[in-house]
Amino acid sequence: MLEAMYGAALGENDWTEVLTFLRQATGVALVALLSQDPRTDLPLLNAVATHDDAWAEQAMGSYQREFFLHDPTPAAVQGWQAGRWFNDRRAFSEHERAHSLYYQEFLRPQGLGSWSGTYLFNEPHSQAFISLQCLADDKRSEDPDLRLSDGLTAHLARALRVASRLGDVQRRAVVAESTLDQLETPVLLLEEETGRLLLANAAARRLMQAEPVLAFRGDRVAPGVLSDSATWRAACRAGGCVLRAASGAPMALSLIPVPPGSTLARSWPRPLVLMSLPSNKSAAARARRLRQLYGLTQAEAEVAVMLACEELTPAECADRRGVSVGTIRAQIKMLQMKMDVSRLAQIVSLALMV
Repeated sequence: MLEAMYGAALGENDWTEVLTFLRQATGVALVALLSQDPRTDLPLLNAVATHDDAWAEQAMGSYQREFFLHDPTPAAVQGWQAGRWFNDRRAFSEHERAHSLYYQEFLRPQGLGSWSGTYLFNEPHSQAFISLQCLADDKRSEDPDLRLSDGLTAHLARALRVASRLGDVQRRAVVAESTLDQLETPVLLLEEETGRLLLANAAARRLMQAEPVLAFRGDRVAPGVLSDSATWRAACRAGGCVLRAASGAPMALSLIPVPPGSTLARSWPRPLVLMSLPSNKSAAARARRLRQLYGLTQAEAEVAVMLACEELTPAECADRRGVSVGTIRAQIKMLQMKMDVSRLAQIVSLALMV
């Protein structure tokens, strides 16, 4: 059962397989895993295991379409801490159940009896709830202490958290890859310490196929003279290197450190570097790349290009843009924060690299 739990957390099997183990262990008719829809704050059915799949599909479909609105449980357990077990026989009197639309028009026609449940975790923006549902003619339906062991619920909660964290990482990785693919120039995202390849945009993948000098050994950087770690570290410190293309022409690669707080860095909590081969060095293209890589506004990117490529002073930038020097200095402060640098010269260096 534990293998199934952590396998589901890693995406190796479905959560229904886990709930099936739990249903067989408890002997109940139905085990359901629910969460709270962040858009509506209403119960959301995530997975279910039952003795009859067709019946469960019909019953749960009816619940999701209409009867979740009449379910008295969410209000009854609001604010409960994880691990505290709810039982409907304890929570609602016989009179309340007899006059409840939920009980009389949903549970009773479906042949369902009492049930128990607990929050696996209950936090402001993250909830998971598991319920054990008996049939009306099952003697377990009279047991107010029907529950899973504390050990099982602890493992289940831990596995769900692992799945949630992995999902977040995967979503951030998709965002990072999308960010790179928006760039028309070849860009590779690498670990700064080891040179391990993490992502490459479409332009970079095409370049890697065309240029043998950019071959990687497994997923480690090994282009031309950068095949050993000392040379790689020296190239990172220098901010780039020059390799020889298949045609014999020099190929200048920039190595740009990625700010820790940027979109690209959120998926990998370690120092990263962008390897790029700028093909379009116009001011507009450079400003666009700065915006995409560092999350700059259009005005901030244009100021960075003026400082780097036209070698203008802040006062000259202000005159060119028709704003005050104070506005330019405020934009420079934002550039330093977003690009994770402390000096104007570093802004210039990074802007020239892209």
